[in-house]
Amino acid sequence: MQQTFRYNVVDLKEKLSVNIHEFINLKNPPARILRTSKAICLILGIMPDENTVEPVNGATISRKETFRLCWKKVKSFAADGDRLYQRLRYFDFKTTEKSLLQKVNETLNHPCADLDLEDDDDDEILPKTASDIHKSLNAWVLAICKCVNIHYHISHLIQQDQEYERKIEEQLARLKLQQRNVESISFQCQQLEIQLHEAQTKCNNAANSLKDRKEELETARLLETVTRTGHTLLSWAAATGATPIVEELINKGAITFGYGEEYFQLSARLIQNQYRYYMAQKAHKHLRTTGHKFAHNLSIHAFAKKMIALKSRIRVPLIEAVFNGHAHVFDGFERQGCSLLSVCRDSFISPLPMIPYRCRDSAVPLCEASRMNIEESVMRGAERFSAATGVDGESHTFKETFAMTKELRERVSSAKQKADEKKQVIRAKREHEKSQKEWSIKMVEYINTANFKGIVECARNGISIDSQTTEGITPLMRASMEDAQATNYSFCIDKPRRKVAAVPFLLDRDDYPPTVNFKTEAGTALTVAALHNRLNAIVHLSDRGANIDQRVRNGKTALIIATEHNHVGAVELLLDKNANIHAEDNGGRNSIDWARQKRHNKILAILTKFARGNIGRAKHIGDAGSLFKFPCCWGCGLMETNQKLKKHEKNECSFRHVKCAFCEIDDLQEQDRILHESTECHLRPISCRFCQSPIPAKDISSHEEIRCPERRVQCALCQQEMRAAKLPQHEQFLCDKRPVRCPNHCGAVVSFDELSKHKHKLCTLRRVECRTCGSCMQYKERAAHEEHCTRSVDEIQEDETSQSKHNQPAKSQLAEKENVNSVTGRTINNNTFCCECNSEEPSPSSPTTVYVPCKNMKLGCKWNGPEANLLQHMQSLCHYAFIHPCPLGCSLRLRKVDVKRHKTHECRRRIVRCVQCGESIMAAIKQVHDRYECQSLSLPAKYE
Repeated sequence: MQQTFRYNVVDLKEKLSVNIHEFINLKNPPARILRTSKAICLILGIMPDENTVEPVNGATISRKETFRLCWKKVKSFAADGDRLYQRLRYFDFKTTEKSLLQKVNETLNHPCADLDLEDDDDDEILPKTASDIHKSLNAWVLAICKCVNIHYHISHLIQQDQEYERKIEEQLARLKLQQRNVESISFQCQQLEIQLHEAQTKCNNAANSLKDRKEELETARLLETVTRTGHTLLSWAAATGATPIVEELINKGAITFGYGEEYFQLSARLIQNQYRYYMAQKAHKHLRTTGHKFAHNLSIHAFAKKMIALKSRIRVPLIEAVFNGHAHVFDGFERQGCSLLSVCRDSFISPLPMIPYRCRDSAVPLCEASRMNIEESVMRGAERFSAATGVDGESHTFKETFAMTKELRERVSSAKQKADEKKQVIRAKREHEKSQKEWSIKMVEYINTANFKGIVECARNGISIDSQTTEGITPLMRASMEDAQATNYSFCIDKPRRKVAAVPFLLDRDDYPPTVNFKTEAGTALTVAALHNRLNAIVHLSDRGANIDQRVRNGKTALIIATEHNHVGAVELLLDKNANIHAEDNGGRNSIDWARQKRHNKILAILTKFARGNIGRAKHIGDAGSLFKFPCCWGCGLMETNQKLKKHEKNECSFRHVKCAFCEIDDLQEQDRILHESTECHLRPISCRFCQSPIPAKDISSHEEIRCPERRVQCALCQQEMRAAKLPQHEQFLCDKRPVRCPNHCGAVVSFDELSKHKHKLCTLRRVECRTCGSCMQYKERAAHEEHCTRSVDEIQEDETSQSKHNQPAKSQLAEKENVNSVTGRTINNNTFCCECNSEEPSPSSPTTVYVPCKNMKLGCKWNGPEANLLQHMQSLCHYAFIHPCPLGCSLRLRKVDVKRHKTHECRRRIVRCVQCGESIMAAIKQVHDRYECQSLSLPAKYE
């Protein structure tokens, strides 16, 4: 379609260039040319202004005249063929509205009768050139219509495609979200299945464990079952000599020695009861009476009686075995790893072994039987065996059993002796550790308090003299921190009763001297002394063998530490002690590098002089004309003759000391002066970003935040942003939220924007009418007045009619006042005058008109009008009101009177013209344009 459009335009240009006069000189153009002319005017937007044509006899312009005017407009364009071609060739059909096409179609299809024209066939015959030009113009119009229709159709299709794409993207997003939800739910299901499987496994394990525990419980109950004769399964098997059964029962958990679970429960209850009584007696003094003690003793006796009864009826398996002479059972107990030491005690064996319960031997009382031990039990068993069988018990199995019990007795006594010795060793070790712990705490305390006498005492009690605190401070380091030259320094007393400093007091001792080069996290004693600039300590340590170049944390030496902390005296002393000036730390920096980095100029001069050697004497001897070359005294490394060197040291050396132009520092190096004055000096001037005033650097932040009158601040009441210089005036006169007192003197304080509402609706002292009699009074008095008011409005009117004859002077005064007010221009139609006091009062029928000045009165506005019109005046009429934002879009708040000047001369977004190239640019980027972007810039010769 665009190609057809181009062909039509090219064809039109060719026809216009051949002979256009025939087309222009048509006197009575036919209707089709008129229709085409009006269509071209509509499309190009060059419709003639009907107001410029004077109608004849006051009649309106006809449609035919409109068509004629359009034809004249097209003829004027066609007279200049290039002009018409340019308009048609470069016409942008995309900017044509669709509603315009309907007008064009109506124009092309307009009937001839309506135009008071004859049919085209009756018109004069058009020349061929004019007809061709008309056809080309008509084809151009139709092509434009088609292009516009196609353009809008394509735009509609593009919008539909975009809408479909958007819907497809939304559907895809929903599908992806649903897919993620499905994946998440499937993952959760897998996790739940895993958890369910684990839970089932745990349940099965718990069921199996419960089953095993039940079996073990039944076995334990069976093993703890006690017969009426006091036997358990283990004691009966031991008494009968069934060794395999004894071993199997022991493996199952049978108790080899003791009195069962019931005895243990009674023991626990007895201990618990005793403890509770002790705690209650401690808390409550009234429980210490004799009656309470007697009751408690009775309960304890009851528990003890139960325990004795239980103990007297349970048999011990090992005693039953030895009593019956079963030595192999004795060996079985030992093979199973049972404790045999517990059976070697006295005061048990009751009831007697192998004697039925309640059928004890009458010859042996119970008290004697209860005090037998294992050896006595064997002898007792042998005697009973001899009495029962007539055979000597010692020649039978009892002999072997007796030997085993005797050996056990000896082993028990030997083990007991060793246990006692071991207990004594452990007790002594614990006491020593306790003592050492106490002395260690004292040592740390003495180190922190610098109690060196106490430190020596701790060393004598076994504490290392090189002990350190949590910070890594040893006694010698603490001594190195002390300032021996302080007025309140307390000296130590050595053996010859002399006053000495802390460092020689510790190092010169014969007993427990500290290690002079002992190293901790805090360093060594020498580095600590260099850190605190303790010159006496450095001398004492170096004289007593301290390593002057020993490295501590980060590979630093004492000289580097003193240089880093700007201790000039320590640096000079360490250099006298032959410290290595070229020693480097882990970062590869030596003491000179540290002095340069920290800008310690005095130390840097000392170090450079020491590194280059002291040749000041030779320099002094050489005269002014000497040819000998000397190094610069500032340490820059220059070697020059004496005459040139003086000039260099005074004016040229970058290491020379100069004074800052702003502050009082006078030992700056020349190479650091510019950096110091531009970025580091606290008195250097810095321009305030609001008022552009030079402010010292140390005060710039407080100036911009507090003192600058041009800074942007917000009103605390209305949150309006403004300059700080205008804030007091705004808060006092202009702020809508400023507090004001009620003019009716009710004592209320309200915001200015709520004053009108308060004065007319809320104030208790406002003037109102009685709703019964119509009298005027204060609002707070109306309730009490209406309770006693009995007059009606009719009675009041009658009284006014009767007294009208007496009020003629007041009416005349009122008329005069009305006339005077009409002259002055004040409105008093809503006011009345009291007949007695001639005072002006508000009318009961309508509210009083209140005149207020403009809020921008302080800025120059002279408006004074009704309060009801104040808001309209502030929003649309007041020339001193602020508008926001700037019409050009720079976001500044301006007054209406300043808008013109701002748009013309001040706004950064205004359009200005470059003087060099004539290009129109914004004022904000004009400087950048002039320096870098202007096409008329003249480049330097080296860039041409």
